[in-house]
Amino acid sequence: MDFLESSAVLVPALTVMALTLYNGDRNTLKWFEHEYCFSPQLQKNYTAHGLEMFFQAGTEKLIYHLEEPMGTHLITFKNCGQWDTVGGISFLGVGGQKLRVGFFRNLRQCGRSQPPL
Repeated sequence: MDFLESSAVLVPALTVMALTLYNGDRNTLKWFEHEYCFSPQLQKNYTAHGLEMFFQAGTEKLIYHLEEPMGTHLITFKNCGQWDTVGGISFLGVGGQKLRVGFFRNLRQCGRSQPPL
């Protein structure tokens, strides 16, 4: 297991944020949509098709911060041909301050037979 694969398991456990690694396997996008897309009409960038279209058009020179209508965010960048994505993240106001809340798999679910993303 390389550093990024290890990070994909450790980042959610340590920061309460999901890390998705996409290297062209459409099953990863389908899995992301299943786990994080609550409304395909409002979260088009969270669908497998929306993510695929975005990743095809994206460049390795930028870090992208996407916000969708339900108020969640994705931060993604392309590194050595692989997309690294943090999110979905929601920012909620609490007492005038912003609180980061991550949508992530419960640690007990890490044992499921699905790829670490």
